[in-house]
Amino acid sequence: MSEQPRIEALSRTMVDLFYTTLMTRPDARAVLDFLTFAELDHLKSAQVRYLFTILSPDLSKPDHEKLARKTGDRHAMVGLVPASLAEAFSIYRHELERFFSENTPIDALLRGVIIERLANDLSWQLVAFSEIEQEKARLTGEFLDLFATSPNRRDLLKGALDRIVQIPGVAGTSVSSILEGGKIQCELQAGLVVGGAECLRNHLPRMAERENLVRRAFEEERPVLMNTLGDVRLAPGESEEAQLLGIRSQSAWPLFSQEGIPTDVLNVYSKWPGYFHTASQQFFWTTLSRSLGAALASLEKNPRQSGFRSASLSDNQRYRSLLQNGQVEMFYQPVVAAHTRELVKVESLARLRDGERLISPGEFLPAFGTNQLLLLFDLGMERIQKDAAAWSTLPGRIPTSQLVSINLPAEAFSNRRFMERLQEHRPREIGADCSGQPVEITLEIVEAGFLDETSARRNIDALKEAGYRISLDDIGTGDSSIRRLKSLPIDEIKIDQGFVRTLDRNVDHLEFVFSLIDLADGLGIDYVLEGVETPLVLDMVTMTGISGHLQGYEIARPMPPAEIPSWWERWSRASPPRHPWSYQGWIVQEEIRLRYTLILWARGAHEMIAMAPLSDPDACPLTKSLMELAISDGLRGEADCLHRSLHRELNDEILKKRPLNRPEAISTCKAIWHRYRQQFIALMPG
Repeated sequence: MSEQPRIEALSRTMVDLFYTTLMTRPDARAVLDFLTFAELDHLKSAQVRYLFTILSPDLSKPDHEKLARKTGDRHAMVGLVPASLAEAFSIYRHELERFFSENTPIDALLRGVIIERLANDLSWQLVAFSEIEQEKARLTGEFLDLFATSPNRRDLLKGALDRIVQIPGVAGTSVSSILEGGKIQCELQAGLVVGGAECLRNHLPRMAERENLVRRAFEEERPVLMNTLGDVRLAPGESEEAQLLGIRSQSAWPLFSQEGIPTDVLNVYSKWPGYFHTASQQFFWTTLSRSLGAALASLEKNPRQSGFRSASLSDNQRYRSLLQNGQVEMFYQPVVAAHTRELVKVESLARLRDGERLISPGEFLPAFGTNQLLLLFDLGMERIQKDAAAWSTLPGRIPTSQLVSINLPAEAFSNRRFMERLQEHRPREIGADCSGQPVEITLEIVEAGFLDETSARRNIDALKEAGYRISLDDIGTGDSSIRRLKSLPIDEIKIDQGFVRTLDRNVDHLEFVFSLIDLADGLGIDYVLEGVETPLVLDMVTMTGISGHLQGYEIARPMPPAEIPSWWERWSRASPPRHPWSYQGWIVQEEIRLRYTLILWARGAHEMIAMAPLSDPDACPLTKSLMELAISDGLRGEADCLHRSLHRELNDEILKKRPLNRPEAISTCKAIWHRYRQQFIALMPG
């Protein structure tokens, strides 16, 4: 009790030192930047009061635990990482040793008591962090069950929104669509309750059309995050309305069809500033929104689950009749190696022939039950065996086998007849009709997120034993498909085209694409980047790695088997462009170079890092590469100036100041590059 004045002074000193240190940490600085000056001052004062409270002699241990967990919840909600809390404890302890430095019994006693209080406080706050992650993991399991079992769209959306508002930090959520004329229509909402016809007053903020998050997310086909409403001009009364609702940050996440087209927008609102800014939060909401979009698309595609048919009864009967009469043709889309342009394999895609008309799977699959899917698979395998002879002599192919992939519905893994049929079509026993070479079949499993893990592993083992290769399709659209990669014995992943086909407009998608590529490389499996639709995207993805495979309209559209030789003739004889030739491709090249430098740092292989190209822009090979791009002189000059500034800062802030074997060097380099990458992106043409 007698030492309370000293402890209050100590609290103020420690908080001032802590916030001074936080301002030097990129991850913590990002959190503080979302606050106004008044809010930051209030936060510091509250922190002083908090420290003084937890050091009070009247505070019981249960009350302290309750208080610390509540504080840990707040820190987790605004995105403060556990490392910052641990650093706070280190700072506090160091200051404590200095403040109570006298070798007296009272100082020694105070040091011991306060260190114990601070250690307990840190431990309980970290427990709060852990409990939040456990709750999100629990809800993720509920989401997966919901996505797999919902009978119709409304039940799926209502169940999803009801669970989203249970996620710690979420104040409300809604799903919207863009109607003709650009009008925003809210389908369902949960959490926040607002009067009026439009959900959440037409989704704050709405003053300027370009600032409407729903419309931007839909049109730009990417998430739009607003981590503080202070960054946006609000209409009269909107600020008060946001305060009344408790909205401090919000986000809009596009939901995509299986073809990668945006269909709806998921809106999420939080009462915490900066709630969506951390990489872990963005990854969580990206995977959740992708899973929700995939589940909605599956309901639309599979009327046996949705309870309604998207086509008329007469159309459904016509589709079944065409199948029964064997009117099935297989089209094939080539997959090529990113760097060598070699033909790696072809993906087979079924079509129904109705006179002069070809019917795509999106039209006829909803009409099919299990018996029809089995027949379609049988006919498809027969066609593949015959068609493979058409390109069996192509130069540059693997001489011992023809590689073809075919899509496999997720229900095949829960259907005994389907598994038996797969065993009957053992690839090792199939020969290409004219060439005599075996056809190597890759089964592309769609909607793998909904598979039962135990049975899936058992069935995949059996299929691999039968000679099939296994690929997981649309990776990135669901948390479980990513989470289960390590446990399923697969050979390949296909990265969802929604992340790839808009890379030329949304370079920030690179970080997520790279994380999936790193995952594939770490597991030693192949990966295919789908959605390579334009020359710019091709230039960008060619730079991502030497082991990648590419697929998309810029390489080849699906085609009949007889057209593959002529396509190959054009593709193999065409002079390959020099990569990178575009400014966007050059940005990817810059990212790749720094990524591998960071990997070498992290592994302690500093002797393998060439320092001169880092410190001197004229020694950097990317300076020469920039001069050779097919861009305007004005853009080249701006990019060159920015590139030289990047090298100067890397030299001044890292090479001259920090030992490369310290973690701070890595974090500083990341922070510098992320800042410059945004500036490079801001210069992108068009």
